[in-house]
Amino acid sequence: MASFAVADEVSCSADSTATNCGLTIDGDDTATINANITLSSGDAAIYLNTDDNVINMTGNIITSGTSVEGINFGGSADSNTMTLNGNVTTTCASGSGRNCFGITIAGTNNTLTMTGDVNVAGSIARGLWVEGNSN
Repeated sequence: MASFAVADEVSCSADSTATNCGLTIDGDDTATINANITLSSGDAAIYLNTDDNVINMTGNIITSGTSVEGINFGGSADSNTMTLNGNVTTTCASGSGRNCFGITIAGTNNTLTMTGDVNVAGSIARGLWVEGNSN
């Protein structure tokens, strides 16, 4: 018997301190986020490691601490699309690890369309890191 992913439509409309605004985005999902996400841990505010997701977000992403990222499309994430109307601000704490990025896009065929600014602070912070194929 063939297995397949079930597409979900999920949404968040309250400001959040959880990755993905507390939503489960696990493949073939459509997420609508109308809220700000603020994290001060070693996590990404938006993190995708599965395929074929669509995220539509209006709100700001703010991360601070060690090894933090605003948006991370992981190396195993393929064919995802995100539209962001908002800013990404990442502040990397002194003495942090090497993973302080506003936006990291890896995997294959991932697309981010953004209206807003990317702001980073800290001696090793980077605004945008793109790797993989056709991103």
